[in-house]
Amino acid sequence: MNPLLELTGITKRFGEVVALEGVSLRISPGRIIALLGENGAGKSTLMRICDGLLRPDAGEIAWDGQPVHLTGPAVARSLGIGMVHQHFTLVPAMTVAENLALAAPPRGVQSPSALVRSANALMERTGLKVDPCALAGDLPVGLQQRVEILKALSAPVRLLILDEPTAVLTPRETTELFNILRQLRDDGASIVLITHKLPEALAIAQEVVVLRHGRVVLDANREEVNAEALSTAMVGRTLEQPEALIPLETGEIIVSSPLLACPGQETGVIRAGEVLGVAGVDGNGQSELAESMIGLRNAPVTVYTGASLSPADEWPIAERIAWGMAHIPDDRHTTGLALQASVRDNLFLAGDTLPRFGVFIDRKRAESTARDLVDRYDVRTSGMSAPVSELSGGNQQKLIVAREMNREPKLLVAVNPTRGLDIGATGYVHQTIKAHRERGGATLLISNELEELLGLSDRIAVLYAGRFIGEVLPGAPEARERIGRMMTGTESEA
Repeated sequence: MNPLLELTGITKRFGEVVALEGVSLRISPGRIIALLGENGAGKSTLMRICDGLLRPDAGEIAWDGQPVHLTGPAVARSLGIGMVHQHFTLVPAMTVAENLALAAPPRGVQSPSALVRSANALMERTGLKVDPCALAGDLPVGLQQRVEILKALSAPVRLLILDEPTAVLTPRETTELFNILRQLRDDGASIVLITHKLPEALAIAQEVVVLRHGRVVLDANREEVNAEALSTAMVGRTLEQPEALIPLETGEIIVSSPLLACPGQETGVIRAGEVLGVAGVDGNGQSELAESMIGLRNAPVTVYTGASLSPADEWPIAERIAWGMAHIPDDRHTTGLALQASVRDNLFLAGDTLPRFGVFIDRKRAESTARDLVDRYDVRTSGMSAPVSELSGGNQQKLIVAREMNREPKLLVAVNPTRGLDIGATGYVHQTIKAHRERGGATLLISNELEELLGLSDRIAVLYAGRFIGEVLPGAPEARERIGRMMTGTESEA
């Protein structure tokens, strides 16, 4: 049987950077392939070539045994290739139903009510629910991800490519998505799943392919590999097991707000040397909480200023940064980076950490500091002057973490800080958060990854319908089960 898609000797360069070098890959009908690799290994570049968004500099592509030139996404779509991108491609000013209609095959003029009915039918079929009348730009990141997946499934697909599709999905939503993927596979479709989550890859894939530095270093059937073999292939070395969280004596109150209060409390606090984890199904107020802490929303927030607690309700963002606040945002493209600016400029975006001689910038020291941060956080880039838009999603995320932690903040507000990061980079970010805690820094950690919260938090509060409904200690009996029940609103301390 001919492979559905065959790539032979694919090479792709971006200037002096070789993203892919002689990559060959066969995708057979009715197979699920997990594509793994470190950030910047070439995974997304390879799949964007399959989707027609990029053209290879060398190599051949065959579809159903026949040579094919994928000159654009429309050509790929006509063959039955669909892709869910890591970075969203929604039209913010359009509704969910309208965005789905853009991705679906042409059906002539349709009324708004007909678009809503079509969207509801698709959601019923897939089990992925979103308000079809909501504006895409108003949705939190997790719901935007659902819309992207729905877009890919709005037309018949023979090859479905998903780039980190579960990064902001709940475990239940991930299970539902995997059930859909298995049904597509059973119907004859092929699926390529780019993921950094090894348990997911091992749970659903029939074949696993690992890229490292733009080359295939492993191509094996699922039964031939385990998590340790995959992680070693990805990073080229055996990774150390993460250390358990060391119990610490917490210090003075760093931030206080009624927004942090659990049932029975008038206000909640985060103390020096403490990580407050926040769990919850995406869309239950996580974005609003983070924005209130950092000053994008006007909300009652009190911070420690050395001698006393001071209201920071009216403080602008610049004043909060000057006090000692840092923010790793959920949406790196919209609120985290200036994509057309250089790597160097993004590392000093707010200007507060720029080395200076009086009012003058010390450019030599700034360059040295930027290079040190890039090396320390393993941000893979062609140079300090390269635009951030050229970096892979994971390397963009590492750049934000490097910039924010360089502030040595009193309070770190981190929202899904390891989203899109490979296992090596995830471990480094976790160690960075632990080191911040050990230095006496306070952290508000909002994450969709329950294991991340359990491994890093001193206590975990659960958001449901815009408020905290309970708090769990990570080491408590049945902590996972209690958090799960709270996330669905079936248990509360109220």
